[in-house]
Amino acid sequence: MTVNHSRGVDESEKRISAAGRVPNGSGCGKAGDACVRQEKPEGRKKEGVVCTERHAQQKFNEGMEYFKRALEHYFLDGFVTDHFFILVEISTVHKYLAYFEMNVKRCSQIHKRRAARLEVLVEHFNPDAYPPIRKQLNTELGAIYRETADRLSEVDAPAAKVAAAALESVTFYERVFNVSEVGKIQDDPHRNLTIAFSLARMYEKLHGCCKEKDVSSLLMTDGGEPLEHLKKSLDMYNFVVEYGSKHNIQAKEEHIALCKEMAELLPASIAAQVSGYGRLQR
Repeated sequence: MTVNHSRGVDESEKRISAAGRVPNGSGCGKAGDACVRQEKPEGRKKEGVVCTERHAQQKFNEGMEYFKRALEHYFLDGFVTDHFFILVEISTVHKYLAYFEMNVKRCSQIHKRRAARLEVLVEHFNPDAYPPIRKQLNTELGAIYRETADRLSEVDAPAAKVAAAALESVTFYERVFNVSEVGKIQDDPHRNLTIAFSLARMYEKLHGCCKEKDVSSLLMTDGGEPLEHLKKSLDMYNFVVEYGSKHNIQAKEEHIALCKEMAELLPASIAAQVSGYGRLQR
């Protein structure tokens, strides 16, 4: 009997993608898919939830007016930390707006604006002087490009666009995350697990994109093997399972369970593909 391992992998990947899209605005969604609760300071009356694209755009415009005023005072030279955290908040409201945007092109433009505001700061911060800011900056940029890659995948965008976004995501995440360094310094277990989970998914997307001829030459390193990204994905899935169990991260139980499933399925898929590549080379 022949077992179709790829089918199990595909179904698990869909569930993992769904787990990565939560109704707090991460990624793009369809207006009305879920409601984003509008946070209000204590002592002020809550206005309920934002459930429509029009309402989201209205609240976005109102918020941006306040952010613009804040940036006029907390400029970069002199208020480095305050300026940075304002830009992070601006990125967050853009993320919420993107969640309600159904048009793929406009959604991508929103994410591009998020990234553009932050990328100019990457070379500005001295990693020795501002290590926490540098870490959060690169993590935020990794998440932005991950969300972009996820959205492009959902609408079957050209593989080259998906690969470009996934590659950017991996690049920024890897600047601040290395499995071999985890545990040597005090760090946030939730953050480590989230980044590892995101990297596993992005590596898997890159492997899928490598199947396209116009993309494989871009992603394949000199002397690299066709399954390089898929093997890295498996390593990250295994890391999430082991790390999550070690630190008993209950808030990520669904993610850990899905990663465990992928860690069990991928070896058979990799073996089958290795066999396939071997037959082609004969």
